Amino acid sequence: MSSNEYTPASIIAILNNSINIKEFQRQITIKGIYKKTASIANDKGYYWDNLLDPVESKNISLCVHQKIRNQLEDGKSYIFTGYFNRYIWNDGKIATNITLINDSFSDLGFYYTEEDKKGYDLRIKKANEGHKNLDLLLEEKLYNNIKPHIAIITGNASKALGDIFSTIKNVKHAYNIKIFHINITSKNEIIKALNELEQKNFDIVLLTRGGGSNIDLDIFNDREIAETALNLDSIFVTSIGHADDKSLLQDISDRDFISPTLFGTFLDNAYKKVINRKNYEQSLQIQLQTQELEFKRQKKISIVLFIIGIILGLILNKIF
Repeated sequence: MSSNEYTPASIIAILNNSINIKEFQRQITIKGIYKKTASIANDKGYYWDNLLDPVESKNISLCVHQKIRNQLEDGKSYIFTGYFNRYIWNDGKIATNITLINDSFSDLGFYYTEEDKKGYDLRIKKANEGHKNLDLLLEEKLYNNIKPHIAIITGNASKALGDIFSTIKNVKHAYNIKIFHINITSKNEIIKALNELEQKNFDIVLLTRGGGSNIDLDIFNDREIAETALNLDSIFVTSIGHADDKSLLQDISDRDFISPTLFGTFLDNAYKKVINRKNYEQSLQIQLQTQELEFKRQKKISIVLFIIGIILGLILNKIF
């Protein structure tokens, strides 16, 4: 991507990280998937449609004139040229859009399929529901000496388990981990495993596979698998690919780890964090108890000295 070319996700990142935005002052190009959403135009013939990010669950509004709109196809990928605008409405909300320059667009030649749209909808649904807090769950359970129940779904010949258990060998006693071996490339087996585990009240369900070819990863872009995982009450975690292999299933997970080793490291660190917290609290408690004992000791000394002072005073009064 050139320095002057953007996507909806990169535009949103600019908004989140900047106050004075240089992009407002100049013409930019932006690429994404065009989605017709407006039903009527304003009095100047402009429609407010959407441009979907091809990778992330983000979109930005496009201000499209009827003249351009008649040439665009819903669900197709384009590169547009226009101006980046920001408006503050009377209620304080900030709205942004790209106002397109007439006839300034290029057809990238591929469509956003119906299946792609359904996958995008799942990403949006997850973004709206939010991610379950894995860190908080582990901290609360471990702090109260309750073993988190973790189900690991993995392939029949997977090497991922070795990576995980070698990392948590010193803290394994703190977790209750159950392994479920399946054919990790079978859609039916993955869905069956997820549905069965939903009935067993696990705190965390991890689906792990490790690296491999992109062909192996295609199964994790399946919408039905993603939808099943999205409906789990358990915290759903993935570790099924490398950084450049991200799939739909990873996008809708509550937490994605690049490798099984990193998941193991996360569990190891979570336990150590709780132990450090307990040690600190114990140390603080001892310190407070010591201070309290010292305070009581000083108070007793003060009382004794006070009494001695009174007695000495009485004696001196009798003498003189």
